[in-house]
Amino acid sequence: MDLSSVAKKLKENKKETVAVEKPVEKKVEAPKKQEKSAWEWSDANTRQALIQGIPMLLGAAIGGAEGGAIGGEAGEKAYAGYTKEKMDEAKLKNESDKTQWNREIEERKLDLQKKRLDEQSKYWQGSLRAKKDKDAPKTYQQKLESMGGEERKRFDNIRMGKMAVQRMADALSKGEDTFSLVGDNPYTLAASQWEEAIGRMQSGGAINDQEAKRFRALVPQAMDSKKIQVAKLQQMSQLMDQRLESFAINPQEVPNYVNPNFQQNLASYGTPQAPAGGGMFEAHANSKKRDVKQMSVDELKAELGEK
Repeated sequence: MDLSSVAKKLKENKKETVAVEKPVEKKVEAPKKQEKSAWEWSDANTRQALIQGIPMLLGAAIGGAEGGAIGGEAGEKAYAGYTKEKMDEAKLKNESDKTQWNREIEERKLDLQKKRLDEQSKYWQGSLRAKKDKDAPKTYQQKLESMGGEERKRFDNIRMGKMAVQRMADALSKGEDTFSLVGDNPYTLAASQWEEAIGRMQSGGAINDQEAKRFRALVPQAMDSKKIQVAKLQQMSQLMDQRLESFAINPQEVPNYVNPNFQQNLASYGTPQAPAGGGMFEAHANSKKRDVKQMSVDELKAELGEK
């Protein structure tokens, strides 16, 4: 008997026995936890949030009958699992929140309306104030400030021309001549200022070349009679006043523009004056007071200023 073969067989039998007797381990899985749907959450706060929020949000988002229906359905699902007492309490809370929400919406509407009314009121008040300021008469200083650069130059030239005319009249009334052989006298100096004002007006486009020529020709000359000289000065003064009207400014508003003695100077210059110290003119005037036939020779000589 071959022992080696017996030993080999015994070993194989042992392996089979061990394999049969070895217990088989089975894994027992824990039962799966059944998930709850969103509408079956037991958390009171979550339920409360659903009760208060879903109907309102859906109703606001969709609106109308459809929004109300969806909101109502969501509310009923949110109440699932509640006791009657808790359901009533939740519904009351929901109605209270809706009332509060509506109240806040109305308050916001009122606030918006009030803001709109305030803005409209401010707008109309501002418009009325602007119209009042526009219609209100402006002061002389305000008129100057509203002028542009070129307008201000034109205004200054008009004022310069007007003041030159008044100085010319003043000089003539004081016995100055319309010419001077050496240098300037008060009249020729004022005449030069008139020329300068006209030149500036011409270069600034305020008057054309033809007007400038006519304005310069108005200056009283030595060969003009006093009557013509007075008439020229009057016309020169009026021309400047007419130019001033374009600014809606009264001559009386402008400082130093109107010389109160201007007309008086012209009147005194145009009226013949008796020679100082007597003479034939005064003797003739006085002789009318007495009958010459009744005078003696000495009285007549004395009346005539003769020795």
